[in-house]
Amino acid sequence: MAKAFNTISTVVMANPRFGERRAMLPVCSDDEDAKRVAMDLGRALGFDAIDLGPLANARMTEPFATLFIWLAYK
Repeated sequence: MAKAFNTISTVVMANPRFGERRAMLPVCSDDEDAKRVAMDLGRALGFDAIDLGPLANARMTEPFATLFIWLAYK
């Protein structure tokens, strides 16, 4: 199991590029094979996949989702 994509807004999911830069995709997992698959998929979709370590670190990505929701209403 890997945690990825849950902090990405639909707008960024549709186009993960900002000019020459790629949107960051945080990926966490205790399973190295699952992490590799998630990171490879993210890169294939145009993201800059970043290995954030074990699954326990995924809790640190949750505030991103809160931020995106707040920004959507602003």
